[in-house]
Amino acid sequence: MLLVVGGHARKIGKTAVVTELIAHLPEMRWTAIKITQHDSGPATGYSIFEEPQPNQESDTGRYLLAGAVRACLIEAGDGQLGAAVPRVRNILQTSEHAIIESNGILEFIRPNLYLVVLDFAARDFKPRSAEYVDRANAFVVIDRGVARPSWTGVPGAVWRTKPRFVVKPPAFSSPELVDFVKTRALGALE
Repeated sequence: MLLVVGGHARKIGKTAVVTELIAHLPEMRWTAIKITQHDSGPATGYSIFEEPQPNQESDTGRYLLAGAVRACLIEAGDGQLGAAVPRVRNILQTSEHAIIESNGILEFIRPNLYLVVLDFAARDFKPRSAEYVDRANAFVVIDRGVARPSWTGVPGAVWRTKPRFVVKPPAFSSPELVDFVKTRALGALE
């Protein structure tokens, strides 16, 4: 099974959601991948780094601390992620189950499950997130005490029509969210 976790902005809790899902579903033996894209990406188009050991200093280290069996970071320059896709597919083919933290990968790969993390307090809504929000299977809403989204320009009706799981930090998952992912994983295996 392939699970993609994206979100509408930076620093809203996507990595925390990923690590908690890994920790709550150890039987999945996750390969966890974080993909970042930015103007100052590698000169060669992309780079792949496999995290050697668990640590708190990096997101991929946190994936391993949570129980992932393998963790990789893929950094790509803007518009360069496509060049890395064959390597991503190779990693996925050698994985029991994979969880990818990225929105951009959706341009190239269709996951079994796509969760979008929303934080109503964060005003930013990345264009790439808006591009794929309608493909979400469910939303993980970070409860920071803000009842309605502060972002504009994104069809609000989209997030209202799909399952929503509200999580309140410091917890970034819930039993209902874990059950949803587990049920979808079992369905993907059938």
